[in-house]
Amino acid sequence: NAAMPVTGLDHVNLRCRESDLPAMRRFWGEVIGLKEGFRPAFDFPGLWFWEGDRAVIHIAARLPEGAPLPPPGI
Repeated sequence: NAAMPVTGLDHVNLRCRESDLPAMRRFWGEVIGLKEGFRPAFDFPGLWFWEGDRAVIHIAARLPEGAPLPPPGI
């Protein structure tokens, strides 16, 4: 079974702990090269990364500190 190549991402939502946000910012911004940009004023911290005029990666800090990654049941 040959895997198909990824040709794009659109609206990927990732959850993390708030303490993981700096590492997420470095990975998606500096390593992958996406531009951090506008994110609505949700009631929880997070980041949105953009490719051109599309928000392609949404990061939501919705896991409690110390929560196992990945969350149980996934």
